[in-house]
Amino acid sequence: MVAERDKRREFISGFTGSAGTAVISHSEALMWTDGRYWLQSVQQMDSSVWKLMKQMPGSPTIEQWIEKNAPKDSRIWIDGRYSSFQYIQKLSNSLMDQVTIVSTLPRNLNLIDEIWGSEQPSMPSNPIVPFRYPEEGKVTAVRKRMSQSDCKLLVICALDEIAWLLDLRSSDIPCNPVFFAYAFLTLDKLYLFVDSARLKSPLRDVEIRDYNDAFATLPQIIQNLPDGIKDVWIPSSCSYSLGDLIPTKRRKVATSPVASIKAVKSPLEIKNMRLAHVKDGVALCEFLYWLETAGVGTATETSAAAKVDDLRSKQEGFLSLSFNSISAVGPHAAIIHFSPEAGPNDLLLHDGCLYLIDSGGQYWEGTTDVTRTVYLGSGQPSEQMIEAFTRILKGHIALATLVFPSGTPGYRVDSFARAALWEVGLDYAHGTGHGVGMCLNVHEGPQLISYRVSKDGEAANITAALATLVFPSGTPGYRVDSFARAALWEVGLDYAHGTGHGVGMCLNVHEGPQLISYRVSKDGEAANITAGIIMSNEPGYYKESHFGIRLESLVVFKNKSTKYGCEENWLQSDTITMAPIQLKLIDKSLLNQKEIDWLNYYHQTVLSVLKPELISQNKSDVLQWLEKQCIPI
Repeated sequence: MVAERDKRREFISGFTGSAGTAVISHSEALMWTDGRYWLQSVQQMDSSVWKLMKQMPGSPTIEQWIEKNAPKDSRIWIDGRYSSFQYIQKLSNSLMDQVTIVSTLPRNLNLIDEIWGSEQPSMPSNPIVPFRYPEEGKVTAVRKRMSQSDCKLLVICALDEIAWLLDLRSSDIPCNPVFFAYAFLTLDKLYLFVDSARLKSPLRDVEIRDYNDAFATLPQIIQNLPDGIKDVWIPSSCSYSLGDLIPTKRRKVATSPVASIKAVKSPLEIKNMRLAHVKDGVALCEFLYWLETAGVGTATETSAAAKVDDLRSKQEGFLSLSFNSISAVGPHAAIIHFSPEAGPNDLLLHDGCLYLIDSGGQYWEGTTDVTRTVYLGSGQPSEQMIEAFTRILKGHIALATLVFPSGTPGYRVDSFARAALWEVGLDYAHGTGHGVGMCLNVHEGPQLISYRVSKDGEAANITAALATLVFPSGTPGYRVDSFARAALWEVGLDYAHGTGHGVGMCLNVHEGPQLISYRVSKDGEAANITAGIIMSNEPGYYKESHFGIRLESLVVFKNKSTKYGCEENWLQSDTITMAPIQLKLIDKSLLNQKEIDWLNYYHQTVLSVLKPELISQNKSDVLQWLEKQCIPI
């Protein structure tokens, strides 16, 4: 999410999705976005003005479209303050022979802001307060990473990284307890560029400078450092305008060490995240109970969202939502990130429909994000609904029970959550898991469980099957390699070569580019999963114009003892979200015994963890309802 004043794409196009890039030429207006937002963008944008460009294999990228449509020597304006260093560099390099990228206009003019004019919201100025659970040693840990990489200066632009590093929180961006600032860290100084009047407590060992002085100060700091090569560290997501101030030979462009350290939660952070999910579980169970007993036939998508938001807000330590609740009935649930709005399209939660609620909260103890899909009313779901839900559950359990090597990138385990859907020709157009912050952003990188690798990652696709596995034609080999290893992983074994290679036709016995392997490409990058990382597990299925199903819980990855491998080298997830999974939507005959055991164990855990809290909050009616939801199957 972004601050209201920064919603430039939404202002110019009407599209409110969290991911998308608008390109406006003299004759066309185009919007690139991924599968989560295809339906939503078409509904929100004026089709007589805007054209949807689907981000998918075979569709032109922005670079390809510009290369084909922009006249030679065109000038393309992108505001470098709000675009990443990596993106503008990549665009410039790929189009350097055809167009000129302009990242700064006179007087730092922004064309969208000029159109917006006086109606553009002002800069937030909310109080910046100390975090309730500070921990020592963060700056020291980051400086150690800097020294190991021979770096003298780290530029920190990501607001959640600054908030985490300094143990500060605010509310400049809705649902994200962060504040506008820049931070520059050397081996002996920490500079914070922020409106000092907003700080409610003094900071130790931090030099405070005005927010607007960051761009002028960076070259001065670099000038005072001893000369070096690649000794100024900037993350690839850093704004281009800031990164461009660093001499080319001194730039080290890589994932911020703050992001990597922040991703691995400390024991205190994990303990508190579990506490946050107990509070959140109480609120969500109370909502699901209300939904079943009073909501069907009376509530709409917006009023149901308001209800779950209100129940969360009554929990101790609640700060805000972690994102705007996705409350969706029937066809609206097929829009992956649907935003309910009051009006004629605000659907009634009626008897005999699927209802999806994706919601979460920010608590001092941590951040939550949970999705449950339920069938409303006394009737029976359709056969297709039940099968789709059960196969999503099978994928959810497959990822929840998977044992795999520590340090495995997320793209190698993503397919386990999809395999049961693939068997019947179904899939979903979003990643399976994302990182989650500690009372910070609900989407936190660099960790990701997804079919994507990186913007630079390349892999040859496979168009024939691997043994009995059913998977989509065009799937890259790294997405199926792990299936051949899973049985070995369970006992702590593995092999150090690829699983399959191409073979020539009376030619080379090793033929490329096709490859079934854990490798991607020399340029491919992916954040690895290690113990202490908290992520979501959220497979789904979306039938356009009919229904959508998603099952999402947060998990913490822990070291796992195996028969042959050392415990610290192997991982398994532990689900920390505490909310029941509706039994009415499950076809038990599609589950194996391992999956049934997992579901029964999870439900007993939910009941045992939430029962004391429900009793202490005098919610006996909700407890009685929960006991019925957690009956073993």
